Amino acid sequence: MVLQGLINYAYRRQREYLEADCAWGVRHAGVLRTRPVGYFSAEFGLHESMPIYSGGLGVLAGDHIKSASDLGIPLIGIGLFYGQDSASYGGRGAGLRSRGNAGRA
Repeated sequence: MVLQGLINYAYRRQREYLEADCAWGVRHAGVLRTRPVGYFSAEFGLHESMPIYSGGLGVLAGDHIKSASDLGIPLIGIGLFYGQDSASYGGRGAGLRSRGNAGRA
């Protein structure tokens, strides 16, 4: 019962956070509600459980997304999704082959 109470509390707090109308973005950037900002990045570092970024720029883009959420600014992140991380391709970038080695494995 204690665990269920904690889960319900966390759920209620998340709903309050998501439905709050007193955020900075509501007061100062309300016009963006109907036309949100598109944020383009090749990678987003959102959480360590989602290994879809390869370095510092992905972490920075993830921080921008989180900050926009905290401020209540409607922002849509648009990026690339790689089926595997770049390390599993043997250091060939994100697994993309250049024209010079397209025929090689």
